[in-house]
Amino acid sequence: MNKKMSTRRFIFPIFIVVMILVGLALIYLVGSWGSVGTGTAMIKVSQLTGAISQPIVGPSSNFFFNGFARIVGLEYPVYIPYQRTAENTLAMLSQDIDRTADYPSVSCFSKDQLEMQIDIYLRWELDTSKLVQLYRNYPTLNWKNVIASIAREQMRIITSTKYTAVETIERRDAVRQEIMDAIISKLSAEPSLVNAVINIEFELRNIGYPAEYTQSIEAKLASEQQMKQAEFDAKKVIILAQADAEKVLIAAQAQANATVIKSMGISDAITFIANQTGVPEADIVKLYLWLDTLQQLEKPTFVMFLGQDGVPVLIPINP
Repeated sequence: MNKKMSTRRFIFPIFIVVMILVGLALIYLVGSWGSVGTGTAMIKVSQLTGAISQPIVGPSSNFFFNGFARIVGLEYPVYIPYQRTAENTLAMLSQDIDRTADYPSVSCFSKDQLEMQIDIYLRWELDTSKLVQLYRNYPTLNWKNVIASIAREQMRIITSTKYTAVETIERRDAVRQEIMDAIISKLSAEPSLVNAVINIEFELRNIGYPAEYTQSIEAKLASEQQMKQAEFDAKKVIILAQADAEKVLIAAQAQANATVIKSMGISDAITFIANQTGVPEADIVKLYLWLDTLQQLEKPTFVMFLGQDGVPVLIPINP
């Protein structure tokens, strides 16, 4: 009996130790797997040596569980989003537009020394093959600050040396393209970024001007619009006047042609009468003219008859 009890006393502590070891093993096994999400890479850093593993891009079928990576010993994971996510987006906006932006608008001067507030968006991806060196240069993952600093610098250089305030309005697309090219070129040349920043997208959201300048521009545009309207109205008046003049000329020409035709008809008639009656054409013309004059009067004031030798005789009939 005593032997059995002593055996149990010996086995029980062993059982407890085994259970503890099993529990620790399970905890180790469960805790040594790290999840790697879509669009994210994981590097493993040794707490003892500082060694950094190659990036593990997830989800990946290279591991036992898709989207998980094994963490061994005293390693700890560092997760780096490499696709276009919020972490890889830089918003530099007016606080009136978005108070949650990464930074406020960029204060720039034009070539003619007018201060402007420029709003931009930058989006990019990270080259996963460059993540280890990028992490070595920025162990706190704060390379966005460097990108923001480069963006500000290039925006200020471009606007202050190449464009007046008016040109930033009239040539906005050229301003946007030149700023974008300058930022991309500078990011590629920045040694600490090791060409890890790729597929950059640049968006020029707004260029804000002082209120006084905006008002003067609006007044100028309104004046130019009024001038254009005045020129249009003047051209319209000239065109209408020319049309009226042409109309009068056409009507006058038509009347003249009709008169000629009518005159030619009368001439033929006078010749015919002269041939039939033997009366000289000159006398017949005189008679026609007298009759035509009477016809133009609203009320006749005399009567006419032919006297001797075909000479017309007028007798007044007014009291």
